[in-house]
Parts: sequence; structure tokens; C-alpha cells
Amino acid sequence: MKRVPDKLKVILKKERTLTRTVMGQEQTVQVRPAFFVPDDSPEMLETAIAWARGYSKRGYVKSKKEGGPHFGEEPEIREVPNDTFHALTLWDLVHRSQGGDLAFRVLTREGWLVDLREDEFMQTILSSGMRGGWLEGDFRWVRSGTSQMRIAIVGSDLYQQCLEDDKLKARKPILKEGLEVGGVYRGNFTHDQVYLGRVRYEGKVFQAWIALYVDEYHMKRAGLPIDDRQAMFDYRWRCSPNVQIVKEKKVLQKVANVHATEIRISRVKGWSGGFIDREKIEGIDLPVVGEK
Repeated sequence: MKRVPDKLKVILKKERTLTRTVMGQEQTVQVRPAFFVPDDSPEMLETAIAWARGYSKRGYVKSKKEGGPHFGEEPEIREVPNDTFHALTLWDLVHRSQGGDLAFRVLTREGWLVDLREDEFMQTILSSGMRGGWLEGDFRWVRSGTSQMRIAIVGSDLYQQCLEDDKLKARKPILKEGLEVGGVYRGNFTHDQVYLGRVRYEGKVFQAWIALYVDEYHMKRAGLPIDDRQAMFDYRWRCSPNVQIVKEKKVLQKVANVHATEIRISRVKGWSGGFIDREKIEGIDLPVVGEK
């Protein structure tokens, strides 16, 4: 799935009136709350339809009393191209529990009410500015994580990263024969992965990997530079060596190397999400590095 999809589906609630007070003057506007999803994601579409009806897939809101006057209404679904659009009207600021703490509610030229996250709001203000409540700039919808779409201003850090990720996904996978122990690889996963070599489990040979990620708080607390891959890897291995074993991981690009010649696997992540005991891995006392 592309992070900057070519086509979108927009799920629209029925029109409603919003009211606000600005400098002592009451202002009203007719809007249609909108939820954008890629056209190739049935799961996100299901979530959006549930949102439009006034309840979640998990059933947090189950009655008209909880859901308000529009509870249970069927939304309108349109297919639209993910073209660049210009300018947004700032309406108000709300708190969100998903995808960030704050979101600015903005209006598109069609009168659709959508969220603009605070980081993209700042990028817009600093790069293009605002005039009379209008946020200037060229915008597109991008995928954030696996389950959310966000507005990004063209040229922002988020937008550029999405374009780079899409270019990466278009590459051919690196063959397993070309993997290097200690290599840091990227692919269709959230964090960079370090290849640790091959291990034997229940008579079969698997690849061993560890995610190259430690949050900024723990890196700073340990007095380590947050952009040092080797320091991050050493901390990760020392404090949380949760190794994943898979038959074969699809990787698309090697971005760096870390020194991993002394590693011996102490535990590995199993298929069920739990840990496999050390005793269940054959040949565990052999260094991972150098195994063929």
C-alpha cells in the first residue's frame, strides 16, 4: 500500500451547522464531516463507515443517546483522486485520543470538515503562512502508520518521507543470499531491522532479526546520542533483546551496518507473540554471526 495513494474514498456525514464566537461575533457555517481512506484498504473503509454512523467497530457508542442526533445515519461514499488541493479554512482546535493530542479542524473548499494535525499546522504556518483564517499552501492526503490518513503540506518532512517510502517499496527485494550480518535494513515495516544471521529452531533454519528502535526518552536517560545506530543497537540488545525469527523477511534497502560479532541469541520472539525458551533453540551456544 502506497503512503501517498493515487485514489481515495471520502466518507461524508450529512450536513450540519457549526457555531463559534470570534471577537464577540457569532459565526456559523454548514459543513459535512469527512473521513478519507485509501481506495485499497477495506479495513480503513470499515472504520470510516462506523465513524460516520456514530459508533466504533468496538462498540464504544451503542445508542442514539450516546451518539447524538445523527447516530445511525448512513454516510455518502465518493471516490476521488488524491490530487493536490490549495488552502484550508481554519475553524477550531480539538483534542484527539488517536494519532496525537491536538488537531485543528479545517474546512476544504467543498465545505468538508477534516483534521489538520499540529505538526503539519506548524509546517504550514512557517512555510506558507495564514491570511484571514485561510491556511495557504498545497496539500495532499498521506498514510500515517497503518490505519490513519493525514493532511500533509507538500514539501513537509512528513510528505517527503512518504514519497521516499513509496520509492523504497517499488524496489526489488534483497535476496537472502545478499544479507549481511549486522546490516541495517528497511522494508515494509515500521522500524529499521538488524539482520543477526540464521538460527536453528525445531530442526529448521530461520532468519533472526531485531528492530533498531529505542525511544528518545530512554536514549537520553542512558546518556546516548539519539541518532547513533550503534549506540541504539547496543542498548536494545542489552536491555530488550527481543529477537524475531522468521522464515524470510522481505527487505528492500540496506542503510547502514552495526557491529554485532559477539551476539549470542538468548531468546527469540515466536509466532504467537510470546518468547521461545532458550532450550528450545538448537545450537544456541554458537554465535549467530558467521553461521551459514
